[in-house]
Amino acid sequence: MNMLRSSVLLLMCQLAVAPQAEPEFLSGQITYPLLAQRARQEGDVIVEITSDSEGKVTEFRPISAHPLFGRFAETQSATWRFSGKGKVTLYVSYRRVSKGTQPLQESVVRDGPNRLTVLLVYPEYFPAHGQHPTKCTRHGCNLERDLVPVVYGLVLPRRGPIFKRLLVFLHLTEPDDYLEACKRVFPFAYSVAFGGCIIQEYPKEEVFYCRLCREREVRWKRDHRWPAGK
Repeated sequence: MNMLRSSVLLLMCQLAVAPQAEPEFLSGQITYPLLAQRARQEGDVIVEITSDSEGKVTEFRPISAHPLFGRFAETQSATWRFSGKGKVTLYVSYRRVSKGTQPLQESVVRDGPNRLTVLLVYPEYFPAHGQHPTKCTRHGCNLERDLVPVVYGLVLPRRGPIFKRLLVFLHLTEPDDYLEACKRVFPFAYSVAFGGCIIQEYPKEEVFYCRLCREREVRWKRDHRWPAGK
């Protein structure tokens, strides 16, 4: 009997001191921060999580985290659920991948216990929509396809004297303003695409350009020192 009691006590002691398995991430909201999307940033977050018996996060302690991602992850941690009570180190990576022309797609990939990757798949380029001209209206040559970088922001017009603008209107001289030159001198150069003030996920755009217009654009920029200061 004494031996039986001793065996039971020994087993209970072993169970008491046996290490408990770390809680595992089960569910919760983990998404790519909008600011990081617009800034085209990637990053990693490593945090120590303390969870209660219901798997809810009671403490969020960053070990290493990019500011754009760490603060966002802390906000979302209120929705996270783990498999039980305890402390665990959670690794979250935020990555961007370009693919095709489809709209933005976001997914969470499990790389292992408590290792997650938030994958943001964005389009490689913005496709040309609808029908487009096949020949340059200025030079008459066939247009060629190209993918050009998208430039975001405003291009301010360069206003010249009234008499100079009149000469440009009468096609007696070349304009000093780049946007005006795009219309009148090299209408199918399309060396870049202007995306406006709101930054989108498209880094490039599909265009159909004239080779002679691009050559003329290069000469115009050289003669008019554009952009200003060059």
